[in-house]
Amino acid sequence: MPLRVTFDTGALDDMLWPESAKQPTDPADATWVRAAVQAGVIQGFFSENLVTLEGIKNKDRVDVLGSTRLQSQSTSTGPNSITLSISLVQDRNPLPPKFVKRIQAARDLGMRALMVPRSADGVCAKDDDGTLFEPPGDLGQFVAKATHLRSEIGARDIGRAVAVKLGLQLSARDAC
Repeated sequence: MPLRVTFDTGALDDMLWPESAKQPTDPADATWVRAAVQAGVIQGFFSENLVTLEGIKNKDRVDVLGSTRLQSQSTSTGPNSITLSISLVQDRNPLPPKFVKRIQAARDLGMRALMVPRSADGVCAKDDDGTLFEPPGDLGQFVAKATHLRSEIGARDIGRAVAVKLGLQLSARDAC
């Protein structure tokens, strides 16, 4: 069974292009890790955030994230049948070329993205052909575990909990 490793963006770049590895990564170590991924000794993953957040230029993040909205479509195939589709959409530019290159290089090595459950179907990026994401297994267990981890992180007053706490404080202050 291969060792499962999730690479952050910097480590991913070093492994994908060992000849240009940045300190503190030794290019020889990056070359060794890349070979292990290619050989299947390491099963490599990267975060979906590479696409959904890091792929938005810093100067555009407020506008893109602020443009998030629900979109719905309804159809009827008969008098007692209604289908309602709901999705989150954003006004996004295409991914910058360096991100496309990074993701394609990782996928060429057989790497897949790990889902970050945020919406009803558990993902925020499209996976039209089913090859981008590592299947989460039982989606109910996946969402339950993610919810538990969010609670644990929030209990430490880090991550999203900081923003929620600040929002509640500002709302209380402005309600006077």
